[in-house]
Amino acid sequence: MHEGLVLLQIVLSKLRPDVRVNAINEIKKIQGIKPNNFGNNVSLWLLELDRRRNIVEVKAPGCYPINQYLMDIFEGALKVPSKTFKAQVSLKKQDWLLGEDPGKFSKDYVMSLLTKYHNNMVDDGTWEKELSETTQIIALATQVEQLKAEVNRTTIALATVSTKKEALSGADAGAPSINRRGKRQPYTVKEFRLQFKGDSIMVGGQQYFWCVKDHYSGGQKYNGMYCLHKTDKYDAWRKELDELKHKQRQARGSSAPRTSATAPKPDGDAEKKKLALSESLRTALCTQAGLTQDVADRIWNEACKESGNA
Repeated sequence: MHEGLVLLQIVLSKLRPDVRVNAINEIKKIQGIKPNNFGNNVSLWLLELDRRRNIVEVKAPGCYPINQYLMDIFEGALKVPSKTFKAQVSLKKQDWLLGEDPGKFSKDYVMSLLTKYHNNMVDDGTWEKELSETTQIIALATQVEQLKAEVNRTTIALATVSTKKEALSGADAGAPSINRRGKRQPYTVKEFRLQFKGDSIMVGGQQYFWCVKDHYSGGQKYNGMYCLHKTDKYDAWRKELDELKHKQRQARGSSAPRTSATAPKPDGDAEKKKLALSESLRTALCTQAGLTQDVADRIWNEACKESGNA
């Protein structure tokens, strides 16, 4: 029988943790208990803290020193969302840390004092008022953060849509861009569109095809570029693009070349040919060389003057 009891003691000592280890774990749990766990009712919170500390003291006396316990009480009380209460707690904590009347700052004194602060503020309505104001501030801060997050998401979404629309509408158009000073620059495609990696590629969810027809980037001609159309669809695409540009010119006003008011009028056939040549040249200058409408007109007029056809 004696050997059996010894064996049982050895087995149990292996299975259960040391009493100090268990007490330290309990202390960590006590330190994790805050007033908001009890609806910021300071009286109930302090009662629960004291109950749990007494259990620890029974298991391992002296394992939870009184100074550490008082520090945990002060730190927990400062978590209460009441400015007046926290101000009073902060003053008492400083007196305790500075050693003001050390004999007075017992566990019972501190707990009684904090309970009195809480009860007095509850009775005069200050407690509920300050907690309500804090709750409203927190709610407003949360709404502001949510609105900021929503604005950021909307901004990103709009930027993404704008980028996709620009990629879809301007990927093949060869339209000139505008810099910060408002000057129109030759349209320049992205670098990946000039590097052959197969008959077709997928970029950003968009399929591009390698077209070997005439295309331009940065004012330079390329006979190989990834576009939204295949090579056999180039003529249809070019026709559609020319028609679109023609409609845009009509919308801006008359597309006839500007000539001197005193210049003699050419005959009908010559005028038609001249207009056709002017139109073709302007289209080429705008779409392929990346020039503006006004610059293209000026080049045409100067060429006509130098040739005597003005």
